[in-house]
Amino acid sequence: MPGPISLKKFASGLLLATLSIYLLRALWDNGTGAKLIRQCRAGLNTELGNADWGLMGQWVNQMAIWAKQLLDYYPHLDGQALTAALTARYRYLEGADSIYIPWERQKNYDLAAHLVAGLRKTHQSTISIEIAYAGNEDLGSEHRDFLQDLDYGISFIDLLESFPNARDDLVNSGWAMKPFAMLASKSRRTILVDADAVFLMPPDRIFEEHQGLVQSGTLLYHDRATLAGGNEGRIFLQEQLALTGRRPSKLFSNESLYFTGDSSFEADSGVVAMDKTRPEVFLSLSFTAWLNTKDVRDSVTYKMFHGDKETFWIPFELSGIEYFVDPRYAGTIGKAENGSPEGDDRIDSLVAGPP
Repeated sequence: MPGPISLKKFASGLLLATLSIYLLRALWDNGTGAKLIRQCRAGLNTELGNADWGLMGQWVNQMAIWAKQLLDYYPHLDGQALTAALTARYRYLEGADSIYIPWERQKNYDLAAHLVAGLRKTHQSTISIEIAYAGNEDLGSEHRDFLQDLDYGISFIDLLESFPNARDDLVNSGWAMKPFAMLASKSRRTILVDADAVFLMPPDRIFEEHQGLVQSGTLLYHDRATLAGGNEGRIFLQEQLALTGRRPSKLFSNESLYFTGDSSFEADSGVVAMDKTRPEVFLSLSFTAWLNTKDVRDSVTYKMFHGDKETFWIPFELSGIEYFVDPRYAGTIGKAENGSPEGDDRIDSLVAGPP
């Protein structure tokens, strides 16, 4: 048992340690905090073109570091400089407020109705459902009323109202609106689902039970493993990755058939889950939306890749941010018909999807 002198020394040491903590925090607030804000603003000095994906990845990586410092260690600091840097880089975020079911024109409202009924009636799912659309021409009021009456907990997001500075990017945009819908969702942990998706089990506890999603804050599924098209996208991605100065992630280099050239596709975007409470995930998703803005998608993205599919993982790869793709590749369900006119067995119907 320590004597009186030891206790006195212990108390003095504790007092000095406490004072040191307050002093260091004050110094950080007055010095490092101001430096951090200056760095955020200085990060906008570099102009990036539509094809500068690798440099954009470097910028997102640095923004993620700054955001983590602010949120994890100094939440009392004003984060407006970080927000200003983000909106200045991604102009579509100006004036934006913050589905997970993206809407692709009114012709698909019956598919969305089937999806809603499957979640509510078949799987007894209680998660909130948000249906995103881009203006009345994309989803009219009569169709919204029909979907609203299907069940409880259904709301709508007009992306033209959520992103007033992105009208040209969103009107008649099809696939391109999907990352915007994910950003606009009021759910911080969001599952993006195509209107024609069919669930074989309820997704309610996926954020608690899927280990890859728990660890990384992301979950994507592989697209079909098939060869179709050239290597332009793969070569372009390798060039952009080289610009970042980083090696490919272990996930990409060890588990991807796309990386080895054995498949023309890597990921599907029919179902994507992300935890937007993690700043690095939110920033990468913002990068994804940028890749789907009209100028970038018309000049680069959709020329190199098949629509939006690859844009949900490429920002993570280029930014050096962890992400998770289920290692299993998409399966197929088909029906063989005998006695075809050609005299052989043929597949009459085929459905492909994640395992």
